[in-house]
Amino acid sequence: MRMVRVGLMALALALVGVCAGARADEKKIPLDQVPKAVLDAARKHFPGAQLRGAEIETEKGKTMYEIALTHKGQKYDAIFTATGTLTEYERVIATAELPAVVRQAVDKKYPKCTIRRVEAETRVNNGKHKLAGYEIQITTSDNKKHEVVVTPNGQIKEGDED
Repeated sequence: MRMVRVGLMALALALVGVCAGARADEKKIPLDQVPKAVLDAARKHFPGAQLRGAEIETEKGKTMYEIALTHKGQKYDAIFTATGTLTEYERVIATAELPAVVRQAVDKKYPKCTIRRVEAETRVNNGKHKLAGYEIQITTSDNKKHEVVVTPNGQIKEGDED
């Protein structure tokens, strides 16, 4: 029995290490440390935007830059390659902007939840923008916090406790 507990503890620690390692390569950086190509691309894709901050992260061996910005009164997080290619962006939206099918899927899985924040996630491939889904932060009726990812057609992809 003791061997099983030791094995389970080792597995739990390994999983914590893997999860921490996935986010360990992400850090805030000043805008003056962001490559010019990335800043130029952000200004091109979001003309007149106020650039609020930046993070650098390594994902699957590639360096990416996340630029937090405000464009036309809306908040965005935009992801760029080191050479300035826009790959995706998230836009904060009002709960009322959620399609009915998405709201119904969330309400069905998490009855009586409170929606705290909604982001519409758009992927960019070869210059084409495609809505990928919604990241929805909720508080359940038992006061647990979750982030739920829902496709535009209402399929829940994942739900993790914060």
